[in-house]
Amino acid sequence: MIEFIAQVSKSSFLLGSDFAIAGLFIVFLIPLLGVLFKQQDQSKSDQQECQREQSSVHQENQEIHESQALIEASTPDQNPDQITKDEQKLMSWEITLDQRNARTNTAQFEQDDYSLGNQLFEQKNCQEAIAAYGKAIDRKPDHAEAYNNRGNAYYVLGNYQQAITDYTAALSINPAYTKAYYNRGSANYALQQYQQAIADYSRAIKLDSNYVEAYNNRGSSHLALKAYQEAIDDYDTALEINPKFVEVYNNIGNVYFQLKKYDEAIENYNQSLAILPNQPVAYNNRGNAYFALEQYQKAIKDYGQALSLQPNYAEAYFNRGLAHRRLSNYEVAGEDLNQAIKLAKQQGRTALLNELQSAMQS
Repeated sequence: MIEFIAQVSKSSFLLGSDFAIAGLFIVFLIPLLGVLFKQQDQSKSDQQECQREQSSVHQENQEIHESQALIEASTPDQNPDQITKDEQKLMSWEITLDQRNARTNTAQFEQDDYSLGNQLFEQKNCQEAIAAYGKAIDRKPDHAEAYNNRGNAYYVLGNYQQAITDYTAALSINPAYTKAYYNRGSANYALQQYQQAIADYSRAIKLDSNYVEAYNNRGSSHLALKAYQEAIDDYDTALEINPKFVEVYNNIGNVYFQLKKYDEAIENYNQSLAILPNQPVAYNNRGNAYFALEQYQKAIKDYGQALSLQPNYAEAYFNRGLAHRRLSNYEVAGEDLNQAIKLAKQQGRTALLNELQSAMQS
């Protein structure tokens, strides 16, 4: 059976990988790692969160926020082959980076190492960031934020187990560290440890009942376990908190797609695109729903729109090629399919390349 590739958009963390369902190979593209790094000014809510986290010696300046797709070619921070399941692309991945200044003036060099680590992380120089955070930790072993941020650097490099070790160390210092629970949940998700991910997201939600990204990611963890109603419940809660959270609409669309409720899936992709029109992932996914309904011309149009927004989108080329093949446009189909394989090779995406080649032979 011919398989086509679907992608899911990320939420905040925005992470991703591959999985086969009902004869359809679905690659969910979310933003990890593309990790979503949040950048926000210090606000009243941030201060309240710091109080909840009982971080009495630090003041929050800012967080880094980037929204990237986990499994897309455009993801600069991570080799997508390091993530081995498509469910990971469903996530709204937000690795929350704490950038805090020490309140006391003790050991200025210690703060310099921590600040340097944050600067290097912003520059996506993760190896050097890890070294800088390590020096800060050596000089101040109870530096919970340094452990959390070093965990984020390991996460971006795909070293999820080491990331979990650092997040756990941060939590041993500050058991009310909301972001560390959230980040550890995302690392557990990347390792396909979905029950542990759900437990961590639940702890984050208990500490912050409005943690919209945690609801989204917990929903995606439920979806990975095929607990569809639990996934929908979490996604619905996320939308109650933030009705314009576009990644959630995409993820709900993915739930309905898996349930073969393609019209409902299309409705949710439409909602996402109505809020944010320039989403290649949403167009690709809506194209897949049209494909499943055998509305190949509409599917081709959506894949084309995705490619106009992201010209190196290998999955969209592949899906459009399959749609052309269904319409017996074999020459055009061959061009698209070959372009998909070419891009996968150029991007060094071995796992995707293997899936494309396998699907073409089926």
